[in-house]
Amino acid sequence: MPPHIRRLSCLQTLQFFNVGDKEGCRIEELGHLKNLRGKIEIRNLELVNNKAEANKANLDGKTNIIELKFCWRNTNEGNTTYESVLESDTSNRNVLESNSHDESVLEGLQPHPNLRSIVIEGFRGNNFPLWTMKMLKLDKLIEIELINCYNCEEIPMLGHLPLLKYLKLEGLTNVRSIGLSFYGAIDCSSTSRNDGQETRVSFPSLKSLIIEEMPNLTEWAEAQMSGVQVFPCLEILEIVKCCKLTNIISSSNLTSLVRLRIYECKNLAYILHLRGCGASLKQLQISNCDELRELPNDLGSLESLETLEIHFCENLQLIPYPSGQKGLSSLRRLEIFNCKRLSNLPSEMLKFCTSLQSLNVFRCENLTSFPELSGMVWLNSLRELAIGDFSNSDTLEVIRHIKSVQLLSLYGRADWVSLPYQLQNLTSLKELRIYDFGIEELPDWLGNLSSLELLWLYRCEKLRHLPSKEAMQRLTIYGLNIWYCPLLREQCRLDNSEWPKISHIPQVQINGYDIR
Repeated sequence: MPPHIRRLSCLQTLQFFNVGDKEGCRIEELGHLKNLRGKIEIRNLELVNNKAEANKANLDGKTNIIELKFCWRNTNEGNTTYESVLESDTSNRNVLESNSHDESVLEGLQPHPNLRSIVIEGFRGNNFPLWTMKMLKLDKLIEIELINCYNCEEIPMLGHLPLLKYLKLEGLTNVRSIGLSFYGAIDCSSTSRNDGQETRVSFPSLKSLIIEEMPNLTEWAEAQMSGVQVFPCLEILEIVKCCKLTNIISSSNLTSLVRLRIYECKNLAYILHLRGCGASLKQLQISNCDELRELPNDLGSLESLETLEIHFCENLQLIPYPSGQKGLSSLRRLEIFNCKRLSNLPSEMLKFCTSLQSLNVFRCENLTSFPELSGMVWLNSLRELAIGDFSNSDTLEVIRHIKSVQLLSLYGRADWVSLPYQLQNLTSLKELRIYDFGIEELPDWLGNLSSLELLWLYRCEKLRHLPSKEAMQRLTIYGLNIWYCPLLREQCRLDNSEWPKISHIPQVQINGYDIR
């Protein structure tokens, strides 16, 4: 950063300013740039000494600055990562210096009310100053991000901001609860109902709410005050790495929600219900929630849901599907894998999936049976299927009903010594992936797959031989990929027994390397 930037008195655009501790590099340089407009990022705020010095930047007088980012460089970052918080008691981790110093500096950086976007990153104070806690006079804000404010103990009151659309809270590792003050119910906007009574609206314009890496967050309070509507426009809700959170807010008010993503909330035991967003929700993704034991009872009421993905929920045992629900008629993609205790997949759920194009259910080792698929109306539209690694290899026989599939992934076990013979009838199949089977030789009837273009073999440690040369030459494949099949790898070298079977294939790779 060149010193004495104040001399550029007509400067209008300055993307960032690196605060220094030498003459001509301090934050007071910004105070002389009265024509700045647009966006600016102010870095190294740990070098500003106090509120009085911060005031010299004169941010509240810069009417044309609409996007601001405040950055503190965290010299003790190794002690404050998300992973370190999981391993240590937070009462012993307030080792960051100058907490009150940062609070004083941020107090002096209050921006002009014209501001549209603010990002605060690396702030080391325990509490935000008053203008931040209530966003005083900043009622034009559209976007707020609070990132890696590790010592912060309370989230500001934000629900009253009438234009706020995007809110991200990330790395607030010391916050234990999202309380009622968050909703700003007393100060939020109001509308009149048909009955003449007044309804207050909290977060009236918010479209996206992302809460991430808050490992000590244990409570998320509902805005249960009479006459208060919350999140009427919320479309995206993501809750990521909040490992102590046991419940999330109910969806009663989330009538506009389109995407709900819950990832690595290891103590999340239940999701109350989804009926509030039944007409709007299109994507539901739940992953790495170890304590989640069942999905909501009203799952089948999500008539607009297009994607349902459940991954690595090891204690998930039940997918309830009471009779009388309309069914997932818009569902295009259903993916459930690595749910070790899941024992049942309701046939009613699949029956009403009339738009299904991709079905992936695998590595659910306690699943004893798979729903009977005959007569399901989506069978002719299914293009992608991944199935297997269940408690019983007989479950793979369901592929006999699916003649239209183009991408098939079969997951086996070391003691499964054969492929399902029904596979040979899938004449529309273009790509086949075979994982973890204990087979020693691929059958010759594989050559009947007249449309096959790509063949993938993964971790078949006993596999030595491909189908016969005649069967392989009947195939029209242009790619063969072999991963971690040590015996077959040796046989496929240029001078070994399997090479004549594959020499005509344009692309042959073993463990990611072209063997030609």
